[in-house]
Amino acid sequence: SGRQKSLYAATRCEIRKMQKIDLGNNESLVCGVFPNQDGTFTAMTYTKSKTFKTETGARRWLEKHTV
Repeated sequence: SGRQKSLYAATRCEIRKMQKIDLGNNESLVCGVFPNQDGTFTAMTYTKSKTFKTETGARRWLEKHTV
């Protein structure tokens, strides 16, 4: 189905930009590196997340933990 195909295509998180998958019913999954108000950065895969002091560290972790 089209929905299944789009989920499969979006399962790989791209390091350079945030990705968002709309699951419907006001739910979504996000993947990428996000700045926090305290100056740290959170790296998120579709199943894990970790906070870092630097954006570079967050991007390295994200690269290691994505397919």
